[in-house]
This record gives sequence, structure tokens and C-alpha cells, in this order.
Amino acid sequence: DGLTRAVCAFMSAFDELITRFPAGPAFAKHAVVGSAISRKYSSWRKGGVVATPANDTYMGSANFQNLGDPYFYNAVSGWAMCDIARTVLQQNANQVARGSCAPTATLSALSGNAAVHALRKATELFWTGRIMTTFEGKPFELKPCEYVYDQVPGMVPLDKHDRPYQAVGLEWYWTATLGQAVELLAGNRCEDIKETTYALSGPWGYGPSHSLPTQSKNEVAQLNDGASTEDSLRYCKLIFNDGECNDDEFCCKKSYNLRADSLAEREKNLDQACSIVMKGGFVTVSVKADPFLQARPKKEKNMASIHEAAKYAGAT
Repeated sequence: DGLTRAVCAFMSAFDELITRFPAGPAFAKHAVVGSAISRKYSSWRKGGVVATPANDTYMGSANFQNLGDPYFYNAVSGWAMCDIARTVLQQNANQVARGSCAPTATLSALSGNAAVHALRKATELFWTGRIMTTFEGKPFELKPCEYVYDQVPGMVPLDKHDRPYQAVGLEWYWTATLGQAVELLAGNRCEDIKETTYALSGPWGYGPSHSLPTQSKNEVAQLNDGASTEDSLRYCKLIFNDGECNDDEFCCKKSYNLRADSLAEREKNLDQACSIVMKGGFVTVSVKADPFLQARPKKEKNMASIHEAAKYAGAT
């Protein structure tokens, strides 16, 4: 079927790109995953990477070695291909407890409803470091700030609870790229964006008292929460539409405010959103998390406070 042919084309594209680009992909360091996370195997071909794990004073590093013909500096491209395929085709987008629900939602929606499109976008982003699209009728290069390319999240060990500090692979470089787009689309430059926005977390801890830049726990969530519904729609169109909104399967048409002042307006907007799903489309829903977190019950309490929070959020 069409998806099978697309997956074969995706794998062939990776094989061709390895041959054509011996220097390797733009997001190669994001595919360097050490045994501290994978528990058993490293993600690179033997001899292809010299990697140093992160610790409480160091953020980790990866230096690529020339493997010679036919791979040269493409030591991790095989792992990256499997990572993209697994994330998209098994719909495994997972923000791993980081404040990246909005960009993760676009990846999840795209994977579940337009997998071929997701494979193409993910491949373009991994190899070139950007997604070419349009914005206000003009070509637009969607890419993160330079420091993101040098991050090695796969060399940050698990925390004391045996959990990762952040995602690795496609999930991380996708959400970092789209997360920073919120500010870049607003006219800011990378020089204006705090160095802690999509910085890695690790055993060096949180907060300004530490010498290494570390993302504050809620910074990116607040960054996305600050976007209006129209900003969110524009953000969606960049990834799904590639320009003007036409009647195709990737079209972001409208934003619906489920927190409108009147209950009648909320119900109307929710009905319109539901009608899209009933016709075979899809909807991504942004929910303000604060009411849920503030109402989180203790063990001895029932779920009534969560229901109240849901009402406040307009999520009922």
C-alpha cells in the first residue's frame, strides 16, 4: 500500500543521504545515545564516535571519527533512521516530563494522521537541521538556535529515580526546533532567547546558581502558554500546511477557544472541533496545566478537585 511504499522510500533516502553527505547530518549529536540510557548498546558504529558522558559538572560531548568508505562520519545515521521510524510509525512521541507538550502534540498528531508527511519532515530536519516552509506567503527556514545542534542528550545519565532527564532523538530535536519557533516567529532573534530555553537538564541541577545553563522546569511551558490561539494556529500551519490553507489532509483551518467566557460559546467551539474529528480530521488541544497541578489531590482525597480543575480549564 501507499504507506509501505513510503517507508521503503524513507529507508532508501537515508541510504542515499549517507552516500551523498559523508560529513553526516546536522542533528548527528542528537543520535548519540550511550549505554547509560540504552542500558545495553550504544547507538553508533564501532569506532565512529568518541563520547564522554555528562556528570554533575559536565554536559557530555560527542566527537565523530572518520569510518572511511562508505560511512565516513555517518556513525549514527542507522540508529537515527530507526528512531524516526519507531517514533512516527509506532506513535511513540513522548515529552518525558519536560515542558514541551505543544510541539510534542504536533509530532503526535502528524504521526497518527499523516505518517508519510511526518517521515518526510523528520528526515528533512535530521539531515539539514531545518524544515523549509512558508510564513506569510514567503519562504521560511524553521530551525533552532545554534547551541541546540551541539547538545548530546543521549549522554546524560538517568536520574536517581532511574528516569531520563529529557527525551533523545527525534522527540528532542523536533520539540526544541518547534518550541523556539514560538519566539522566533514573534520577531525575536536567538540572541534574545534565554540560553536556558531548551537547554539540557542533568545531574548538574536546576537554577541560576549553577554554572551550566539548565532549562528551568516551567520555562518552555510558559513560553508556549504565552502564545495566543492565533499564534498557535500559525504555528500549526507552518508544519502541516506548508503555506496557504487548502483542502488537503495537512490543513490547519481554525483555532477554537475552549475557554471562552460563556459556556454556550465553549460548547459551540467544542462541537465544531468534534465535527472535524467525525469527518476524519484531527484536532490538537492545548490545556493550561496550572489548574490541574494546583488541584492535584493527596492520597487521602478523592478526585473531586481534579474535576473542578477540569471545569475551570474548559476541558470538560
